[in-house]
Amino acid sequence: RGEISSSSVAEFEIDSPADLAKIAKAAGISYNLMKQLNPGLLRWCTPPTEKTYRINLPLQVKDRFLSIYNHPAYPRKVEFRVYQVRKGDTLPRIARRFKVQVDPIMELNGLSSGKSRLVVGAKLKLPLPVGENAQLLTYWDAYRNSR
Repeated sequence: RGEISSSSVAEFEIDSPADLAKIAKAAGISYNLMKQLNPGLLRWCTPPTEKTYRINLPLQVKDRFLSIYNHPAYPRKVEFRVYQVRKGDTLPRIARRFKVQVDPIMELNGLSSGKSRLVVGAKLKLPLPVGENAQLLTYWDAYRNSR
């Protein structure tokens, strides 16, 4: 397993939020390498509240990444899981149920700490991927937690 030197890494500005698994797939690299090159990214996607994000990728994948990721047919859209608030729900309970922190839920839904009261029936976006990337995230978390 070779290390990648900083001189062989390029920085790309992309629209955010962006799914790290989709970026890795377009670049032809592993999700693990994607996370190694971008240690500041703690979740499965770039920060959802930022319009753009600068991501690091190996320089040798530049042409492949740009042609695939920027192709109009490439599925770049980030989808978050939607949860409907039930009676008795609180942000900490929802966070525990889905194994996420409260802060990202608040950030994604524009909630301040003063407005953490939930309305039954309201829909909350949860910082969890939908579809095939949900399985990848589960695999990655299991791998990371086993170390």
